[in-house]
Amino acid sequence: MDKNDIKQKAKETAEKIARLLADKQNTNIITIDVSEKSNVTDYFVLSTAKSQTNAKTVCEYIQETLEAEGIFATRIEGEKVGNWIVMDYTTVIVHIFHESEREMYKLERLWVEPDESNVTRYMGVK
Repeated sequence: MDKNDIKQKAKETAEKIARLLADKQNTNIITIDVSEKSNVTDYFVLSTAKSQTNAKTVCEYIQETLEAEGIFATRIEGEKVGNWIVMDYTTVIVHIFHESEREMYKLERLWVEPDESNVTRYMGVK
């Protein structure tokens, strides 16, 4: 698999995760292509959960759905508390925030281009 194939697969995975987040009523869902800025991953997926319980539930939903397709997270952090869950799928890193954490950290401001050319917004956007 060449670099373009890997990036295309990462994009498809990020889009799938965004749809799964929308299935569980997360809001402000965006994917950010960071492949030109990061050596760590190709895409970030960010969303806002309605509650800590919702964050934990959607984390489990994503994990179970992707595992059924043979896609496994290399690590998951924060799922016990649910304020900010990070799911690392190597080429895609998922951030599920409780609203207060999303507002406090404003992670997207570090990665979004001024013209938002590297951002895709999904259902549930505020």
